[in-house]
Amino acid sequence: MSFKLAGFVKNIEQAIIEDCTTNFLKGTVDMLEEKNTKRKTKEKFNWIWIRRIKRKFDIIANEYCEEIKKVSAYYSEEELR
Repeated sequence: MSFKLAGFVKNIEQAIIEDCTTNFLKGTVDMLEEKNTKRKTKEKFNWIWIRRIKRKFDIIANEYCEEIKKVSAYYSEEELR
């Protein structure tokens, strides 16, 4: 009977070790996937943010150029004479 009990305990020990190892590896994979998802989301957000800033900069630069054109006087050579 003790031989059967020892085999049973050994099977339980093995099951616990396998379960712990499996859970540890699954947790590690889940953590890495979550980190990767957060990184991708952050990169996407940064790209969107950069595009918005560039768009706003282009609008401001174009408005500035238009104002400079209005203020600047362009004279032909004949008009200057």
